[in-house]
Amino acid sequence: MKTSSCLVIVAVSFCLLQSAASAQVSYGAEAYAARQQEEERWRKLNAQVEEVAGTAEVLRRRVQALEEENRTLRSELSRKSENAVSPEEFQRVMKEMADKLKELDSKRISDNKTLMAEVEKLIRNLKPAGGSAPSSPVVVQPPPSQEGYTHIIQPGETISAVVAAFRAQGVRVSVDEVLKANPGLDPRRMSVGQEIFIPKPR
Repeated sequence: MKTSSCLVIVAVSFCLLQSAASAQVSYGAEAYAARQQEEERWRKLNAQVEEVAGTAEVLRRRVQALEEENRTLRSELSRKSENAVSPEEFQRVMKEMADKLKELDSKRISDNKTLMAEVEKLIRNLKPAGGSAPSSPVVVQPPPSQEGYTHIIQPGETISAVVAAFRAQGVRVSVDEVLKANPGLDPRRMSVGQEIFIPKPR
């Protein structure tokens, strides 16, 4: 009887050890898989950051080239003025310079919009790593008769950052106007994925 009890105890202990070993192997595999996923996510994020940096560098060089062209035009105008050009020639050069300056401003605005679009794309791809799931986003209903845009809050965004991004794209809106267009919106408690209404300036 005593021998049988010992055998039972040994068998139970062996089963428990096997269970514990299996659990450790399973946990180790899950941890390894999670680590691999995290490393892959960061590799993709770094690639996106490098892509945005490359785009910014290309745009910077384009602006430098446009500024150099502007300086050349000014120099040409100054030189022709010194040579006592005719009124017709002077008007032609002035018009040409005005057109070039207008083109320069237009290209700068276009380049800024391109860069902002790349940055917003990068922000949209950012996701919080681990932690508890964010609370359900609060959808604020805008006034039905008002025209504007819908913006989804991204990780780390503030109401000021959202307004600044829209202003950079030519939407001249203020923080106060956004708050008035979103009754009940608390700028200190905005959650990721929450939709807010950006009113279109009249």
